[in-house]
Amino acid sequence: MVVAGWLATMLLVAAGMQAARRWALADLGTAGARQHWQEYKRAVTAQGRRPPKSDEPPTLILLRDRFAGVLASTLVLATSLYAFLALVLLGMWRGADRQRAR
Repeated sequence: MVVAGWLATMLLVAAGMQAARRWALADLGTAGARQHWQEYKRAVTAQGRRPPKSDEPPTLILLRDRFAGVLASTLVLATSLYAFLALVLLGMWRGADRQRAR
């Protein structure tokens, strides 16, 4: 049951990441989004702060060019969180079973 829950969770996480990637490519990959990013860089420079070096939004770069690494690290983090939660819940259930057995 724990393994089936883990597989379902990882599939949902991967599907969510794929949806985020599709959104980023469709929304942030447009000429209007690039123009908005350039305006943001100019506004940051006008405020006296250091402007971003990238000519494209960082979200677009991450989800377009570095998607495999982002997906892998997200799955590792989700696995860690799932394992912790599964251990806690199994411990609670086993403790409750021991209390009933007394």
